[in-house]
Amino acid sequence: MAPRPLPLFHSEKARSMVRWPRYWWIVLLVLAGSGSPLRAELRFSAALIDAGSVYTGTPLVRQFHFRNDGSSALEIREIHASCGCLAPRIAQRTCKPGEKGVIELEVNTLSQAEGPHAWTVSLRSWDGEREQEYVLELRARLITEVRVQPAALVWIADREARHELTVTDLRPRPFTIKEARSSMNGMSVDVAPAERDPHGHTLYRVSCELNGHLPNGRHDGFIEIDSDDPRYGTLRVPLTVIKRYRQRLAATPDEVTLIAPAGQPFPSRIVLIRDQEGQKVKIASIAADDPAVRCRWAEGPDSWATLKIHAKRPSRAQEWQTIVRVLLREPVNETLFIPVRCVAH
Repeated sequence: MAPRPLPLFHSEKARSMVRWPRYWWIVLLVLAGSGSPLRAELRFSAALIDAGSVYTGTPLVRQFHFRNDGSSALEIREIHASCGCLAPRIAQRTCKPGEKGVIELEVNTLSQAEGPHAWTVSLRSWDGEREQEYVLELRARLITEVRVQPAALVWIADREARHELTVTDLRPRPFTIKEARSSMNGMSVDVAPAERDPHGHTLYRVSCELNGHLPNGRHDGFIEIDSDDPRYGTLRVPLTVIKRYRQRLAATPDEVTLIAPAGQPFPSRIVLIRDQEGQKVKIASIAADDPAVRCRWAEGPDSWATLKIHAKRPSRAQEWQTIVRVLLREPVNETLFIPVRCVAH
């Protein structure tokens, strides 16, 4: 007699479960068939980069590599930097499935105080159905041996034709400046002989003068200063020149300086915008190049518009310049550029 096969289930409870697999397989198949396909998603090889010790005035540029690991294309719609000294760059904003890309971050270290820093960039992507946000962070510890004031130059070309930079080497054995030039056509740059500041440090005065005609609008470039020190081969100072024609809308004052005494926040400053022909003024949007500077606006008094400018105080003593862009929609479409200088003692 052939032996009886062993039972598969040794209890009534176990035997009752034999009916379940067929049912669960159906449920799993339905769930698998109705699930959403993989969406687009950026995968960064590193979302945080620590550059270690960096000397102010030397280049600080790092690249963040990413790949679209999803099954649909996405578009990078917004890139917001935490500081006006940080310039994010991306070659392409649309990324197909499996495609790779690079976001490059460059910091103007001349405008930063000595010590540890963390700069962040937030990205927003869109795949047609869903928005996602990513945050990238670049860290470094800055060492200051050379100081440039101002660290970024902003000037109104229709009012002033000449500006001066000072370059101070704080070391016992300073470098020698060999040459200075501008990337902007129609501007001459001259370097005066070295002198001593009140603390005995070597100081150079670099004068910049507009000689040629600039078209109306905003122009961005650099002042480049060459030295004989390999570490500081070329210092690059960001330059913004605004050439304003006679506009129908005017801001009063047309330049703003915010000064924060030691331990105190920055005071707010009011700017009035009026129409030369007396019609009602309405603002479409306001934006500052530096996120630390914030703006709000309201209608009035009368037909004017009132703009309120304030700034976030940095953790250390610092001086910087930025531009506030005011886009007006009434009575005409026009853009006003308002230079803002911030000084924190």
